[in-house]
Amino acid sequence: LSNIGEIHRQRSEWRAAIRLYEEALELQRKKFGAESADVASTINTMGLIYDQKGDTSKALRFLQDALVLRRKVLDKNDLDLSATLTYVGTIFYRRNMLSLAMDLFQESLQIRTSALGPDHRDVAFTMYNCGLVHQQRGTYAEAIDCYKETLRVEKLVLGDEHRDVSMTLFKLGEVYKAKGDEENALQSFQTALDIERKTLGESDPATIARTLNEIGNIYLSRGDVIPMMEAYNEASRIYRSAGLSANNVTVSGQLYAFDISCPEAAPAA
Repeated sequence: LSNIGEIHRQRSEWRAAIRLYEEALELQRKKFGAESADVASTINTMGLIYDQKGDTSKALRFLQDALVLRRKVLDKNDLDLSATLTYVGTIFYRRNMLSLAMDLFQESLQIRTSALGPDHRDVAFTMYNCGLVHQQRGTYAEAIDCYKETLRVEKLVLGDEHRDVSMTLFKLGEVYKAKGDEENALQSFQTALDIERKTLGESDPATIARTLNEIGNIYLSRGDVIPMMEAYNEASRIYRSAGLSANNVTVSGQLYAFDISCPEAAPAA
């Protein structure tokens, strides 16, 4: 039943997937009892399905139930426990419950580091999540430390020109920009842009345009008019060529004492 349910899940057929997992859960409870690793796994998967279908409240309830069970039946350094900690932490993060999210991400990080070593991609992923929380909190020095450690592992495991590396560089640029370090922000955004041009091409023009937009905003803040206009114009051209609105270009700051404002772009991934 679980295998068939997973097929429906992969097809985004949520109702059918949930029905099959509910049947599987009932059978597992009869066979293994209410507190078993199999029961916890099924409850965890049901939580993920509810999250995918947009029912965050039910997702959180199922994932928290799975977390309670996995704490009881699994070893404290089990990677399945780490995964559920991350899932629950992610929902808390999206709800801006940052302290709860950080507690879970840090526990997940401790488990993954212990089980996998410091140079594993999953460790970098969890470190990135910690960086997101620090960034949202405004604790920028800690966010920078997290993103730099994420970059170190990503480059070691994935190479210098991987999509994940560019994503982390972009977030690092955002933090530097927020703390007023325009030089490091510009360097991070430009390096991210170089990687995005190589790895994304025409597959994700909005991401490239977004990074150009940030570069343009820094040049604007510095009063560098020519590179500012080059970045804004290219961002606008990319948006238009992708069938998107050039109004997605977000200008922040002042130029020659005139306020410049445009509609806000979509938030960064």
